[in-house]
Amino acid sequence: NFYLRRYIGKDTNNGAEYQALLIGLLKVRSIVEDFVAQKEGYFCSVSVEVKGDSHIIIMQQKGAYQCKAANLKPLYNETKDIKFQIE
Repeated sequence: NFYLRRYIGKDTNNGAEYQALLIGLLKVRSIVEDFVAQKEGYFCSVSVEVKGDSHIIIMQQKGAYQCKAANLKPLYNETKDIKFQIE
């Protein structure tokens, strides 16, 4: 288990949720990259469980809802890109 705590500044609740998700995914990607660099030739399987209290963010990440808010769209796209890189 990893617990990260970071000041993210002023934002909406959903903006803060997306920033927290992004920070967590970046940490996972860093851990995976470090492992792969140390274990050249090994297969790396990653299982990540993300918990959140924003129903809209969870549903957007699952693909059930679209992200239409202009302020959230860049964060949404970045989280989707990082999730793809981890998979």
